[in-house]
Amino acid sequence: MGTHSVTTPQQTSVMDEMRFTPQMYMDYHMRRLGIRIEDIGVSPTVIVTWFTRVRESLTRMVNGETLPNAPFRNVVSGHFHSVPVTVVQCPIGAPGTISHMEELIVCGAKRFIGIGAAGSLQPENPIGSLLIADECVCEEGTSRHYVSTETVVRAHERLAEKLAKCAETLEFPIAVGRQWTTDAIYRESVADIDRHRKTGVLGVDMETSAMYALGQVRGVEVANVLAVSDELWHEWNPAFGSERLDIALEHACAIALAAVYP
Repeated sequence: MGTHSVTTPQQTSVMDEMRFTPQMYMDYHMRRLGIRIEDIGVSPTVIVTWFTRVRESLTRMVNGETLPNAPFRNVVSGHFHSVPVTVVQCPIGAPGTISHMEELIVCGAKRFIGIGAAGSLQPENPIGSLLIADECVCEEGTSRHYVSTETVVRAHERLAEKLAKCAETLEFPIAVGRQWTTDAIYRESVADIDRHRKTGVLGVDMETSAMYALGQVRGVEVANVLAVSDELWHEWNPAFGSERLDIALEHACAIALAAVYP
């Protein structure tokens, strides 16, 4: 049975202390199905989304096929101009997203590009704008099981720069900056929003900081492209299901796919 190492020498002692690891779970999954890790079919590059429409669109773009041996549903693999790509729709929120990513890393994933939505904190980034989160304010619980409160959680620099360059090449305006991630979407107080806005934070979401923390610990590349779905710098202005958001998500898909080339 094939295996894929996910630890670095610095992380080994920490992993050895865990009673239950992603490798253990995948070993169990493979024994139960009588398969090898290669039979699952995960590509080194994975595009993560939380939108069914985005997953379906990307599936068409990469001519994706469902992976029946994957440990969860809503995952396909295909090719974009001969480059292998896996697309997965994760549960909303950090815990479910990170558990999926942990298992995908064991299956061979080395690079994650997230395509999601964010509430904008800045007037210059209205609905339909695109954001690349390069650093995070961590206010979700999952990341602190991976890194200390003193650790600065960042995107993989080279991947974030590549996404920004692809956006420029495609002539899609995009803002790069800090992102606030929280578990509690209904506890985003006016005071919190104002505090983060005044320090230049671009937007708020529920997954990015945990994804970046995981990337730093596991030694994989992670960077997210987020479409502004609602405005929070004034009275809440939502645009879920709007044409502006749909177009922004289409542009995010194009940027992500342009960035899969080595």
